[in-house]
Amino acid sequence: MSNLNLLGGQVIVVSDIYTNELALLSILKDLNAEVIGTYKTVGMLRESDANKPNAIIIDQNITSSYVVLDEVIMGIDNNIKVVFFSDGLWINQENITFIHRAEKLSLIKSYLYLGLTDGYGISPKLTAYTEFSLNGITTMEYFILKEWFLGRSVSEISMRCQKSAKTISLYKRNAMKKLRVNTDYELYLILKGLPVKN
Repeated sequence: MSNLNLLGGQVIVVSDIYTNELALLSILKDLNAEVIGTYKTVGMLRESDANKPNAIIIDQNITSSYVVLDEVIMGIDNNIKVVFFSDGLWINQENITFIHRAEKLSLIKSYLYLGLTDGYGISPKLTAYTEFSLNGITTMEYFILKEWFLGRSVSEISMRCQKSAKTISLYKRNAMKKLRVNTDYELYLILKGLPVKN
């Protein structure tokens, strides 16, 4: 792979896992990417006076992935390329590349290169995590469905998201419409990967 074509591109790394940060910095050096900063959280990046990067690479603990992804989508300019490392979360979103942490190094490099240049994609190990189409599902809707599927109530989810229970219910209803399900039971079957009888 040749030098990255990021139009004089500069990359910022956001990682709360020190060893992963070191590995990413090494890979980026191999790809001749100019790293202009490293941060522990997206919030720290936003609060900084950093130059506007051409790309951001995010690798944060899975417990915060849903909230972090929502912050990224809501708070980062669409012209900035984003590469998001994950253990299972992904959505179909232009300008964001999702890479599973357990991919082979060669695949990680390929998808990293793709995400930092002119494309976006979802690495193979991540596509196995979803058996229904997420086209049109927003990050917040995905987060709410995942939390609901894990057994959390609407009020528990609302406390975690710092949004009203009414807003959480609205997100859930909107997601159900997009998935073409009418009941919680049908939603459960879809999320479980089982067929829904019509």
